[in-house]
Amino acid sequence: MKLLFNGNEVTDATTLGVVQMTAGTNFFAMQCKEKIQINVKPASGEIVTYDMVTADKILDVRARHSEKSGIDTKNIILIQGATVCTDDMTLDTVKVSAGGDSVTLLCRERMTVNVKTPKGEVISHDMQTTDNVVGLRQRHAEKRGID
Repeated sequence: MKLLFNGNEVTDATTLGVVQMTAGTNFFAMQCKEKIQINVKPASGEIVTYDMVTADKILDVRARHSEKSGIDTKNIILIQGATVCTDDMTLDTVKVSAGGDSVTLLCRERMTVNVKTPKGEVISHDMQTTDNVVGLRQRHAEKRGID
């Protein structure tokens, strides 16, 4: 369990008198943050594990995964069950819905695919790296109004 005071971790060696002087009062609030393991499973299938705390947000997981994988955070989509996780969701919320001390999030990478028509027009489509050519054709047909 991690104890925080004013956003800073209070170590086991910290005396309460030091914390009290910092707070300037006999009363102060500490937050307990439970540790959790987050498993991120990208399309490659290799699971990457991060030690986080339940108060961290999905944006924090995306940032950690971006540092490790080199993928831009805006191109990382994290999915738990059938739910696309939003940046403001806390891991506590995700953990409760998953149930357990660790959570596995599927990671999908966004990419832009440009299709050049016979007339030379370039049409961009937002896709995921796991999408296939059939999905691209369908999306292109929908965008162009083609059956």
